[in-house]
Amino acid sequence: MMKTANKSKCPKCGFGFFESEPNRYDIFEFVHGDFEVLNSEYVECERRIYCRSCKSEIDKNASLKEGHIILK
Repeated sequence: MMKTANKSKCPKCGFGFFESEPNRYDIFEFVHGDFEVLNSEYVECERRIYCRSCKSEIDKNASLKEGHIILK
């Protein structure tokens, strides 16, 4: 019997969790022998989604349109 693919998992590796590129960075200052966070900045960019396991990029728009995970 052939196993059917799960629509909500990565078609490449079968993992079911996804992550975006980091879009925040911290600005530090070295004070009294330690790093202190002065500010946190956010990067405005198009959000890309990747499989958390194999790092394959997901085509978000195509996945939403087709109703299952599609890789770029």
